[in-house]
Amino acid sequence: MKDFLRFVIEEALAGRGERVKEHTVAQEVFQKDETFDPKISSIVRVEASRLRSKLKQYYESEGQSDLIRLEIPKGGYVPKIRTLVAEPRPNALVLPAPASGRTRRRIAAILSADVADYSRLMGMDEARTLTVLRAHLGELIDPAITEYHGRVVRLMGDGVLVDFASAIDAVECAVQIQQGMAMRNADAPDDPQIAFRIGINLGDVILEGDDIFGESVNIAARLQELADPGGVYISGPVFEQVDGKVGLDFVDRGNQKVKNIAKLVRVYRASLPDCSSITQQRPLFDMQGSKKVPVTGGCLCGEVRYEITKPVIENNFCHCRMCQKFSGAPVVAMSTYPEDALRFTKGEPKYYRSSPFVERGFCVTCGSSLTYKPLAPAVAPQWAGWIVVHTASLDNPEPNAPRWHLGMESQMPWVDIHHAPTRVRCKDAPDIVAAWAAFDMPVP
Repeated sequence: MKDFLRFVIEEALAGRGERVKEHTVAQEVFQKDETFDPKISSIVRVEASRLRSKLKQYYESEGQSDLIRLEIPKGGYVPKIRTLVAEPRPNALVLPAPASGRTRRRIAAILSADVADYSRLMGMDEARTLTVLRAHLGELIDPAITEYHGRVVRLMGDGVLVDFASAIDAVECAVQIQQGMAMRNADAPDDPQIAFRIGINLGDVILEGDDIFGESVNIAARLQELADPGGVYISGPVFEQVDGKVGLDFVDRGNQKVKNIAKLVRVYRASLPDCSSITQQRPLFDMQGSKKVPVTGGCLCGEVRYEITKPVIENNFCHCRMCQKFSGAPVVAMSTYPEDALRFTKGEPKYYRSSPFVERGFCVTCGSSLTYKPLAPAVAPQWAGWIVVHTASLDNPEPNAPRWHLGMESQMPWVDIHHAPTRVRCKDAPDIVAAWAAFDMPVP
């Protein structure tokens, strides 16, 4: 859409409005060849419709103060460029609007859904993508919206905006859609498959005819953009309404900075067990690698020093209660390395067995938390051959930026780290669950 808007604006400003036709747009923006037939492919019309909706939404929200307005008229693609009158002088007399002209508002749960990788799918096979998308909308999504008393506000080329009176209805509708899509895709394994991303927010909206506008709508759209394909992301206000009432667990993704929204948005991801993707679970270690070696580190007093000669496997935060107790800190940063890569060049840690399968090392002189490693024999193959060092004990910890958060069930409410959006509870890390299960014990 950005390329689309840029092309038609530049052509209009250059006085070449006569070139701004469907066939030309298809070639210049969507890389179609001379054989492009608008009667067969509707890609330009679909994307133009999306662009009109996005422009309208923008000027009703964060673009309200813009003095230059862009409009793509229906039935054509040559843009209209309007310049609004500037704001009145500070000392000018401004009469209040009559009571009958007051802005109409109400609280609503807003569901925003779109097709992941829509442009790529259209580029691969427009006709098939549109046919399959219409089938999903007509056979699954529209009936689900009706069942949960939703109202379709806007239907874009690749998505839908829906208004619900209840946050619970909105979330249950989203779950039904995503579970239904998982089953439909399982029955039709041919690639490419269509997958939806869904975001839900609860808040005040502005009513204008049958449409809704305002920051609450924009937040729903931003949550949808954060969501994984097949996923459902909700805001803090929605979580407060639905937690414990919809039979779902939610993963706290923390406060997120999202585009064009001044305040941070608290984000939760719904755990959908029947249609979860690999991104909705996370092993404790997934062998990311790639940091420079060697690296060195040690305790506060200098009595224990170490050197590491192989690349890091993984960096993460941990909020679990055991790490809190061991370190005396509300959260720790951890860097995992191959066990044979670490060599103590001065002194040795003293070890404490903190669970049936793990021991932790610390400096007996100053108490610095240093290591975390599995006991031998390992409880499972993936729990062998590695050792964790507390990232802060590295001489240069800055390159070891954590990629995710573990132990979110114990996160302190007064500690919120915005870095690294992926946030997982210990019971959602399959190898941690397996390790405790080896001793017939639940994850604490």
